[in-house]
Amino acid sequence: MRKTAILTALLLLVATASLAEEPSGVDILRSIQEAFTTVAAEVGPAVVYIEVKSETEKSLSFFFGPWGFEAPPEQESAGSGFIIDAEGYVLTNAHVVAGAKEIHVILADERSFDAELIGLDPDTDLALIRLQDADDLPVVRLGDSDKVRVGEWALAIGSPFGLQQTVTAGIISATGRTNMGLANYEDFIQTDASINPGNSGGPLVNLDGEVIGINSAIRTRGAWTGESYSSGIGFAIPINMARRVAADLRDKGSVVRGWLGVSIQNLTEDVARAMNLRETKGALIAEVLPDSPAEDAGFEVGDLVLEMNGVKVKDANELKNRVALLIPDERVEFLVNRNGVEKRIDVTIGERPPDLTAYYEESRGTEGESRAVASLGIEVQNLDAELVKEMGLDEEKGVVITRVFRDSPADKAGLRSGDVILQFDRREVVDAAGFEEMAGKIVEGEPVLVLVWRDGRTTFLVIEK
Repeated sequence: MRKTAILTALLLLVATASLAEEPSGVDILRSIQEAFTTVAAEVGPAVVYIEVKSETEKSLSFFFGPWGFEAPPEQESAGSGFIIDAEGYVLTNAHVVAGAKEIHVILADERSFDAELIGLDPDTDLALIRLQDADDLPVVRLGDSDKVRVGEWALAIGSPFGLQQTVTAGIISATGRTNMGLANYEDFIQTDASINPGNSGGPLVNLDGEVIGINSAIRTRGAWTGESYSSGIGFAIPINMARRVAADLRDKGSVVRGWLGVSIQNLTEDVARAMNLRETKGALIAEVLPDSPAEDAGFEVGDLVLEMNGVKVKDANELKNRVALLIPDERVEFLVNRNGVEKRIDVTIGERPPDLTAYYEESRGTEGESRAVASLGIEVQNLDAELVKEMGLDEEKGVVITRVFRDSPADKAGLRSGDVILQFDRREVVDAAGFEEMAGKIVEGEPVLVLVWRDGRTTFLVIEK
């Protein structure tokens, strides 16, 4: 009968306490040691070594990309993974098997199998493969990553540098790490358990022997990738996120995500001050895409999303992840702050398009006569049909910035040449003459909210005269 590591440790402490008044430091260390060895023995057999032969330029793992050398047309790489059910499905990182021509998997008991790629999801860096003609397989137990707490013990198991069945220990250093630039959907668990090239796709495990994350990346000195050692900061994809992705990959071969059809940003202190808000919590709508569920429901640029289905929204990343987990056609209620008034909006969630780049295509153009707006330190010009087409805009409203003077209010606000100003002080900008009139009325020392179109998306900035 299987016993968890926690139970083993507690039994050892109880036994020790019955022989002495209190356990010694050595006894406590031995109980922790027993927990580690129990977890390693339970989980290790289901952790696999993955060898990949591809026709694309690849490397050992996520940590080694094509920096400073040219790969041959066909290249071998490796990583880790773990068996999630008796039918031979293995969860790993997408970057381990992307572009695979052949996938070969070696188990801890030295059995080896060819594997087929079931599907991969670059947006979360997850992939599902299946062992062929395999039976009598060990399987991991999946935990609940939402219950992970900072300071808990964690073990990483995998094949760093090809050294199979390597176990390292550490703690959970942080949860909910975002804006790492590693994937489109990020909610990483951070750990100091040693993770190195080849650990990619291996499990991060708690002391109950449950997988709580998938080891995906490390932080190195001066760069995210390209160095061959760990600096003690590793990142794992939460198993709850992976569970949903794996189910879709198994059933459909790809991931179906909910879609609202907005561009969102975090609420900075400057923007919050300009909007007369006391907190920086929530997700600010910077753009409502045409023909999207958000447009159909009545969302407006400048709405601040406070809640989704009665649950508070912390920031833009949280909202993006929560919407992505929704099922298309699901009805959702949002609470937004619109110009200081709370409003509830019901939305029928859509399905995220497979390629969103068409919504954000944009190229620059600055031909035409410019008009100086001395109070802000910029020059602007009207939009015409050609500029609208080149920049991917919907209509000839707004002004494009052709010059930003150094140390001007516009420069300090982060405005730059090529930005299109769509709104100024929450009012629509129609043309250069109207914009100049608006700018002339702002009061010195009072922050003004500016909505700009940049790099194919809209974003809010704050300018102060």
